[in-house]
Amino acid sequence: MRWKILNKDKNIIKILLENRGIKDVKNFLDPPWPQFSLAADKAIKRIKKAIKDREPIVIYGDYDVDGICATAIMWETLHAMGAQVMPFLPQREKEGYGLSKEGIDQIEAKLIIVVDSGIVAHEAVMYAKQKGMEVIIIDHHEKPKKLPKALAIIHTDKLCAAGIAYFLGKQLQDRGDTLELAAIATVADMVPLTGVNRSIVKHGLKSLSETQR
Repeated sequence: MRWKILNKDKNIIKILLENRGIKDVKNFLDPPWPQFSLAADKAIKRIKKAIKDREPIVIYGDYDVDGICATAIMWETLHAMGAQVMPFLPQREKEGYGLSKEGIDQIEAKLIIVVDSGIVAHEAVMYAKQKGMEVIIIDHHEKPKKLPKALAIIHTDKLCAAGIAYFLGKQLQDRGDTLELAAIATVADMVPLTGVNRSIVKHGLKSLSETQR
């Protein structure tokens, strides 16, 4: 049996998308290169100082896809900038979820950059400070009314953690070769594939098909 197209209106795609609340059809079907600006001046200044002074930095990640990709993006970016940096992924059974006292006891650093968690880690941030460590938090989870007393907090609920890490990396050093990791995390963390996230996935998939990873 052959399908018969009853409505041959050339705008049928536009109509279908608008029925789903998508009005900017052009950017939805052909999204531009991803652009996003983060309020991260304080964090960037501190990271660059740590690199200049050869201070040990730890990227404190998470064990899901978003957390691992965000950790990799931040480590690769800082490593390329000459930082003395190491990644740390907590073990669920030993250190639990997110920044924890148990995890902090496993690392040696002057600066901890927490990705994909930390927005509610009040006690752990204070514990790190007591041990002479400064903490920068990169997170996309819901903000509490009271924030941890970290050196800096970079937060948006518009992106996954790897998306935030990607754009922070761009602001630190104009690097575009981690976009495929941000795309993987954006899909895996199930954020809405509209706007900047759609751009990340569209162009990140192209990068993924060309990467030598």
